[in-house]
Amino acid sequence: MANSTQSLIAPHPFLRVSDPPSSSPFSSPSSSSSSTISISSNDGEENDNHHEKLEQCDVILNSSSSDISAEAKALAVLKAFREHLPEDGLENFIDDILACAKSGGMLYMQQLGVHLLTAILIPFKLLSLGPPSLQHRHDLLGSVFKYANGIKHQSETSLARDGHRCVYTGNIDIHRVQDELEPETEPVAYTASRHILPYGLKDHTEDTPRETAAKRAIWWSIHRYFPALAGKIDGSSIDQPANELTLNESVSSDFGESHLAFKPLPTENEYEVVVLGRISSGYPFNTGYLMTKMVLSAHNALELPDRDFLDMHHRVARILSETDIVEEIASRRDRRNTEDLCIGSPTDGAHIFPLMLTCLSNLLKDFRL
Repeated sequence: MANSTQSLIAPHPFLRVSDPPSSSPFSSPSSSSSSTISISSNDGEENDNHHEKLEQCDVILNSSSSDISAEAKALAVLKAFREHLPEDGLENFIDDILACAKSGGMLYMQQLGVHLLTAILIPFKLLSLGPPSLQHRHDLLGSVFKYANGIKHQSETSLARDGHRCVYTGNIDIHRVQDELEPETEPVAYTASRHILPYGLKDHTEDTPRETAAKRAIWWSIHRYFPALAGKIDGSSIDQPANELTLNESVSSDFGESHLAFKPLPTENEYEVVVLGRISSGYPFNTGYLMTKMVLSAHNALELPDRDFLDMHHRVARILSETDIVEEIASRRDRRNTEDLCIGSPTDGAHIFPLMLTCLSNLLKDFRL
């Protein structure tokens, strides 16, 4: 059925997205199906088994090809995930690839690729293009003033934590200068809190059953392939300070387009600046050189942006840069298709997700998946 959730968020070829247990706000597959290596006297054997399974996975992926467009797209998605998943998520991915090969090969691999495309790549790309900024967050849950005041407080608190500056460029928030709270001795910019994982994945009381099921499937997949996020974030906790960072407008746009990402470095709160496309924010302070490292520091007791959230954003940005989905979305945006309202009006938090589903439906027709 064309309008079913299942046709939009493709099912995993082997595993079911179960209802969240009553004791947890979300269902985390990592607890039941993760193959992470435990510390035991058999560590050596388990490591050998891991490497053997990884080699088998690589042989399967590298020996697979197709002249059929849909299959080729799915394979490209699988190969990109193989290269960029974190170790714990890669364990689950390897198990999935081996199961695909054992069960029937290309048909199941295509189903897995489409699942990853619809549950992670397309939602992250579309929902990140236009996050709700503070001045546009109206009527999110029908209680405008109460909820908007909560959002405003959250944003202001995160802004204070970040020193009222863009964490990447160091630009001072222009309102601090206008209110004479800061001297205009350094470059200023309009800044706002940007969600790392898309705000559009937030649970809303007015979500339809179709939207609820789609979000559950997306979060299930996130927690399976990025297990470090399980227990840290889901649709009910997307609006936490650890999922926000203060950016100026141009940096926020580049970050949302997945053209700019911050890769965690070994030193805590230090990140490599990764540029994955043309950006407008590469030369802060008019210095003429590209920023290569970002260091986060807190100016209040609020927790800093979570490195696991930024790590996922960076990895998904890498995967997007290596698949055709970026060009497909960019092409559709250029056409300004009236059905793709989530591109033209991305700031209504209560409606961005169902509009994303419309965009997703149209994209899947183009992909013929």
